[in-house]
Amino acid sequence: MGISMTGIGSGMDVDSIISSLMEVEKITYDKLAVKKSNINFDLSAVGSIKSGISDLKASGKAVSDFVSKSYFNTKQSSSTSFTSSLDGNDASLGSYDITVTQLAQAHKIGSAVQTSKTADTGLTGTMSIDVGGTSFDVEIDPANDTLEEIRDTINNASDNSGVKASILATNNEITGDPEYVLTLTSTTTGADNSIAVTDSVGTMAATLNITAGTANELNVAQNAIIDIDGYNVERATNTLSDVIEGVTLDLIATGGAASLEINSELRKDDIKELIGTFVSDYNAIVSKINELDAESNETTVSLLKSKLRSVLDTPATGTGIYNIMADLGIVTDSPAKRISPNTGVEFTNGGLLKLDSTVLDSVMGSNYDDVINLLTDATEGFLTRFDGVFTEMVTSGGTVDTTLDQLGNRTKYLDDRLEREETRLERKEKSLTKQFSKLDSLMSTYQQQGAYVTAQLGAWASQDG
Repeated sequence: MGISMTGIGSGMDVDSIISSLMEVEKITYDKLAVKKSNINFDLSAVGSIKSGISDLKASGKAVSDFVSKSYFNTKQSSSTSFTSSLDGNDASLGSYDITVTQLAQAHKIGSAVQTSKTADTGLTGTMSIDVGGTSFDVEIDPANDTLEEIRDTINNASDNSGVKASILATNNEITGDPEYVLTLTSTTTGADNSIAVTDSVGTMAATLNITAGTANELNVAQNAIIDIDGYNVERATNTLSDVIEGVTLDLIATGGAASLEINSELRKDDIKELIGTFVSDYNAIVSKINELDAESNETTVSLLKSKLRSVLDTPATGTGIYNIMADLGIVTDSPAKRISPNTGVEFTNGGLLKLDSTVLDSVMGSNYDDVINLLTDATEGFLTRFDGVFTEMVTSGGTVDTTLDQLGNRTKYLDDRLEREETRLERKEKSLTKQFSKLDSLMSTYQQQGAYVTAQLGAWASQDG
């Protein structure tokens, strides 16, 4: 808001007068601006809290996901024939010598060679296709008798019992001309899932030479076979999850023997690292909460602080011999004074966690299950209860989103108010400038007239003398 130069004629300091009057007029505007600044601070505070909660929720989930699968280690000697993975904490301890002698394979048969995949074959009739004892019929007539149409009719059959039809493009060995083969592949591996094609009506299957027992068998239907510690194991699939309890073997090739060891050595360093990350993320958000709680009027900040504190202060029940975080070496550190880097406000940075690795090592080594229960029990686990708080706060439509919406609406309201105030102040300044300009001009005229009168009176007095 600029002020035009006035007061030149009369000598009156009109600019200062108008500036002083406008300062009074701006009191409402300044108050609104302060309110908006405070709300913007609260918006930033709640936004940073939301981000911190998301990080903490993720690090807590990382601990839960890890410990649910990490009671055992697997040690596999160098092998290109299989890989192994644990299904949970129920694996059978021990060492196993495994040799993959045969991989499971899906049955695959091919038709006689065709010179075109788009030309009419002239074939009609009904083929019955059986896969593992379950069959379905495929009807072919002049409207769908090209090789491509026969393929699509098989694949699109609503009662297809597990066969995939494809077209294999080849070349004649003598002429090099393109040739095409219709292939049928079982969608399930194993010796019991072989394909058998017979003619129900007509001789279409026989003409295509795709009936069972033909020379066009491309892959035989066979089971996977392994030798484990001298025992023969045969399965229909290359993924074996029912041989060694709690372990899944994925067979990838036949080959020599390889050893697999499953032991109960705890991966304590990995678990400690993840718990340490959770503690660090927890302390980061609590430090931020403490800082904002001293500077912000937004109750969401103090609400989250209260909820986190409530989880820590409430012992777990039914989780084993441990019922508080201190049992695991996770204790609340002594509060300390800090200065906010943003505003310079001093605040007490309390409620932070401190991890004693020695205690955690000890309890994991002696009572691992109770450690895990205290952290991840579906109802009483500390990480579970913390996650409940996080979900309540940051879920879509939850406490944080509701607060952000409310603050955003208040900001919009104040923006409207400030805009109206700016318009009013501009008008007021123009009005005052106009009024004082007139006053300045009028006073200048009076001053000139007064000077003239004074001069005339002086002249008359001189003549009389």
